[in-house]
Amino acid sequence: AGTGSGNAGFIEVSAFDQLGFYGILNGRAPPGYNLGTAIIDPSNTSIGNIDPQGSNEFGTAFDINTTIYTKNSIEIAGNVSLGDGITLNLFADHNSEIEGNWDDGIGEIINTGSYTITGTSATLNIKAGDGIGTSDSPIKTDVFNLSAEINPSSSGDIYLSQGSTDLNITSLTTPSGTVNLSSLGAIIDGNDSSNNITATDLILSASTGIGSSNDPLETEVSSINATTTEEDAPIYIEEYDDLTTLIVEVNNSDAKIYFSGEDDDKYLTVADGSLEAYAVGTNISFKNTGGSLNVDEVTAGGWIKISANGDNGVE
Repeated sequence: AGTGSGNAGFIEVSAFDQLGFYGILNGRAPPGYNLGTAIIDPSNTSIGNIDPQGSNEFGTAFDINTTIYTKNSIEIAGNVSLGDGITLNLFADHNSEIEGNWDDGIGEIINTGSYTITGTSATLNIKAGDGIGTSDSPIKTDVFNLSAEINPSSSGDIYLSQGSTDLNITSLTTPSGTVNLSSLGAIIDGNDSSNNITATDLILSASTGIGSSNDPLETEVSSINATTTEEDAPIYIEEYDDLTTLIVEVNNSDAKIYFSGEDDDKYLTVADGSLEAYAVGTNISFKNTGGSLNVDEVTAGGWIKISANGDNGVE
């Protein structure tokens, strides 16, 4: 780019196997112009290294749009910062920078410590063959937009922990695993009416809300466990599959689970400490920590559990 105008360029750093790169990639551009783009393809790699030493180690800051892809795994070895509006793509188990050009279903995204990828206006897209984070070491983020995907031929799980920035979910997808996402802010639908989450089991926990009344979080899963922790933190989810378990917990707030598809008439509503529910062929657990629960009608193929700080009522 020129000093006064012009878009930044394209950078690719590539090697057959072991990639050696030492330096700084500068893809900045003046305000109003496009930033540069970098593509890096090591065999194995780590990011977040304060003092990168090995041939496949990369640093702590990304100020241009960057795609790192590898046939194997990507490790997060330290805290990582993303510049304003930056997109970082971390594609493990990939043969190229093209999304979905999978290898053999082995590569993972691994957090080697309690490290966080931070960029409150940034986008993070992560893909892996065999797992994204673990229950003990989730991928910790504090970003604006997020997507995560497991190789369709694999069965890995997705474990994510978001900071206080409200998180826009584009898509979280695993063919037969678990999606476990916690957030200190809100979890928001980031793709309008398209499906947000596809998995077998879904566990969501947010401080200030999940979905919205105008734009619920769309899911296609077998079980939902959704919790908000602060008062007046609502839950709005639209489910497109047949559930085996439904657990919803709010603190004196509104919650609605819409069942779409063949069973349009199934729904769950919690408002101001009261609850109305109708669901077929599923286990149901409802809890309101801020008030009583009054159930007008509940039909379930399995067990029904109702608990509240106040009174329980069933009609």
